[in-house]
Amino acid sequence: MQCAESVRAQAYFDRELASPSAVDIERHAQHCLKCCKLLVDLMQMRCVLRRDLAYMSIPAAMKVRVIRALNRESRIGITPVYARDLRAWLARPFWQAWDELLGLVKLIQDLIAGNG
Repeated sequence: MQCAESVRAQAYFDRELASPSAVDIERHAQHCLKCCKLLVDLMQMRCVLRRDLAYMSIPAAMKVRVIRALNRESRIGITPVYARDLRAWLARPFWQAWDELLGLVKLIQDLIAGNG
C-alpha cells in the first residue's frame, strides 16, 4: 500500500510544488520509508533515462512548421512561452540531483539499519 503523500512526493520530484509544500515533503520523506524509496526510484529512473536515451533535437524548420500549425489551430499568436530558451527551465544541474540521490540512498540505508 502506498503512503497518502506519494502523489505529493511525485509532484515534489517533478518540481511542481511551492517551497513550503516542498519542505513538507522533504521532512516527510525523512520519516517515511515508502516515500523516500519512491523518490530514490524516481531519481534512479531519471538518471537511467538521461544516460541511456540519446538527446535529439528537431530541425529548426520543423519546429517553425509545428508552431505555425498550432497557431493556426488556436488562432492566436506565439506566446512568450514559445520564445523562451527551454534550457533555462532546467531547475538544477545533474550533479546536484545526483548529490540528492546519494543523500536519500544514505537515508534509506540508515533507516534499514535502524540508525535513523
